[in-house]
Amino acid sequence: MAIVMSNTCKWISCGVVSVGVILLLVFLYNISLENDICPNDGELMLNETGECFMKEKKGPCSNNLVFVEEKFRSKYGACSCPYMEFNRTLLYHGGQCYFVFSQAFCSEGYWLNVTKEGEIICELNPCFQKGELTGPERVQIKNGSCVQLGTWVTGCPEGSIVRFHKNYIRPSCHQHIALGESFGAISAPTIKNCPPGSYRALSGKCQPSYNFDFK
Repeated sequence: MAIVMSNTCKWISCGVVSVGVILLLVFLYNISLENDICPNDGELMLNETGECFMKEKKGPCSNNLVFVEEKFRSKYGACSCPYMEFNRTLLYHGGQCYFVFSQAFCSEGYWLNVTKEGEIICELNPCFQKGELTGPERVQIKNGSCVQLGTWVTGCPEGSIVRFHKNYIRPSCHQHIALGESFGAISAPTIKNCPPGSYRALSGKCQPSYNFDFK
């Protein structure tokens, strides 16, 4: 009789556990439905209007901004610069994105740069040539020389070219870099309340974390 009761208890226990598992799955499913605030995969909601737009597309954004997560793994979106689309650093200013070392809104003979504190500034363009409105773009590399983008220069390995690299301010020789090799660069400071790998600039926007090769 004792054995029969023991088996009965086991069946009851299994039943209770099974019901518990089912209830847990239903609960998790309901949470997932609540988290999916937009009807289609890959969409984010604009909090101000409740409208959904595809992320990393223009969506409701003006100028050259794109619609991205307002913070890491958020279901809501905000307009920002398409930082991940370009190797060249993008800077946010006045509702628009500009490439670093471009004239942008600066006066003739000046170009756009960013300080280690994240402040966007217009500074004298050392590569500016009076009257040169078009033609190959010239940029300054680490040794201070002004060189043409996309070309080989003395000091670069044979077959390499000068180009921008993601998350690095200055352009340099484009060549394979082995994992673990040091660049001798200085990272920009990270300020709280921005997604991992970025910092809050004086513009109020989260910028990627840059490496300043000013050594």
